[in-house]
Amino acid sequence: MNVEIRYRELELNNPSRFENKFWTINTVEGKTSPVVNAEIEGDLGLSPEKIVEAKLYPIAEINFSDVKISISREFYGKNDYPTVLGYVQKDGKTFLCTFYKSSSAGLWRYLPGYDTYGNGNTHFSKGHSTRNGGYGVSSDTYEHTLNLPVEVQKSLDEFLELNPRFQKNSGEFADQNNLIKENEDLYFLGTTKKISPTNPNTRYFSEMPKKEHKLFGKYLQGKKIFSLEVLGGNVALPDPENVKIKDSQSPDFSNLVTTWTVKESSYITFKENSNLPITEPVTYRVYYSKDKKLIYTFCTTEITKKSFCADIQTNSREITSFGCRKRWIDPGCLTTPFYEYASQTYKTGTRFSQTYGGRLAGNYTDISESYVSKLELIKQFKASIE
Repeated sequence: MNVEIRYRELELNNPSRFENKFWTINTVEGKTSPVVNAEIEGDLGLSPEKIVEAKLYPIAEINFSDVKISISREFYGKNDYPTVLGYVQKDGKTFLCTFYKSSSAGLWRYLPGYDTYGNGNTHFSKGHSTRNGGYGVSSDTYEHTLNLPVEVQKSLDEFLELNPRFQKNSGEFADQNNLIKENEDLYFLGTTKKISPTNPNTRYFSEMPKKEHKLFGKYLQGKKIFSLEVLGGNVALPDPENVKIKDSQSPDFSNLVTTWTVKESSYITFKENSNLPITEPVTYRVYYSKDKKLIYTFCTTEITKKSFCADIQTNSREITSFGCRKRWIDPGCLTTPFYEYASQTYKTGTRFSQTYGGRLAGNYTDISESYVSKLELIKQFKASIE
């Protein structure tokens, strides 16, 4: 029997729209027809037959505005990122996408392309770049344009929390997961294309507007780029005390829109006197801005009690064919995570060796106390939840 999808258009500022749930798909037809009909942009030979073989067909769906987003079960993607295949139905077409969860931002993102360097390393595109002609596989990118809508973030996290059989470490799909591991490029990168600065030829670059909406005034237009002598261009952070937001655009902390918790997050935390990462629960809290034009998402770790602003989205309906909001802003350093790449933790006007950095895990630096906690936005948020 088909699962009946009940959905109605909600008022834009109605918080109940954040309570949409993924509905499980229980029919063979419901699972296979999106795979067969999907447009696969990739250049590595990913096919409907290979998707079905790995059991990455849709198992749940959510209706969002005029777009329906279906997801596969979760699996370990390249570099062990938590990953699902997304099936975005829009304007009578179905588009296959890779959605993966960022280790630093703690949010589900769309993969818009990739590049391979001479050393054989694969770099994921992070969207539009601040550099002229940039295609975004380096630090100077608008990676927040890749974040799935907050409504989908919550639904996807909650669906996986409530359905452990569909989680990446489920033993039910051990054979299929081995197949994916042996062909991880195919299943993770195969939904998109290899791109270059002169040929950013994926749907993202043709559909996502490059011009952003500024949140700050003229001085703070986001992260500043400096040509540092030691490693070339790196991202420098402005002094936290200089980062201000217009009052009308600041979050309304008196009105919590929605919240959810991921029991075992992919965040990097540390055991005492150890550089080994462990997991801990993370709680997400969502607020509108006072003028209702923005949606803020904050994350708090439940053991170490660290907080940061994970994302600031526009409060808009239009969704792209790859599942992201089309209208976006540049939040700049407001969404700096507390674990960041070392190359992105420089202080404005300083040399390479002078950073906000703390302990390292892999390529990450802990800047939770030295930078993030000093932002006025984070001080206000932490005061509101204490």
